[in-house]
Amino acid sequence: MPIYNTIITDLQQNLIESDEFLGALLDFSNNFDKIKQDEETYSFLAKYRYEIAQRFLELNNEEVCNFYSGNIGKVHNIFCKSKLNNLPLLDSEKTFVKRLVQDLNKKFKTKPIQYSLAAKLYSNQINMNS
Repeated sequence: MPIYNTIITDLQQNLIESDEFLGALLDFSNNFDKIKQDEETYSFLAKYRYEIAQRFLELNNEEVCNFYSGNIGKVHNIFCKSKLNNLPLLDSEKTFVKRLVQDLNKKFKTKPIQYSLAAKLYSNQINMNS
């Protein structure tokens, strides 16, 4: 499909913090029903979902608000509030999500916002009460 190829190319060529990436991801999420949904698509999106989660987990408490108020926060919202949040977990993500849930229980007191934001990216795939 032409729209799939165009959006994938746009996403691959732009940094995750750029306005171009944000626009391409928004187009992708808005046209998700028209885009082929297969292992390649899921793998591509999983890469970005994981990257965003990792970036939040690496932040200290003073950095998280500034970071979230930028394009990464907008990218996070696109993943969380669109059909992209319904993507199935890939095998490569299952270990990370399992560790995230375990760490969420242990490290929530020191990094509550960071762990909440990371877990929200996977909220439709995990039981938040685990």
